[in-house]
Amino acid sequence: MRFPMNIQEFYKCLDEMCLRLRKVGRESEANRVWNLLHKVAWTSASELLPELEIAFRDILANSGESPLPRELESELAKYVRMLDKT
Repeated sequence: MRFPMNIQEFYKCLDEMCLRLRKVGRESEANRVWNLLHKVAWTSASELLPELEIAFRDILANSGESPLPRELESELAKYVRMLDKT
């Protein structure tokens, strides 16, 4: 996993993460993140980022039924920690 250096890279990383979520059968979670990124008209990043953090925490909390691959779980956890600091 590469760590994003700016907001454009962050969006690209999240799009790639959505693809990986779909590959492991987590379609609804991937759609939720993708919709937050591309379908909602946010007026600022300060509105989007907390919503992403909530979505990532939900995905991690609900991974018991269908465990996430370790790399994907680690990536989500890093994003949560990063967003928690914003």
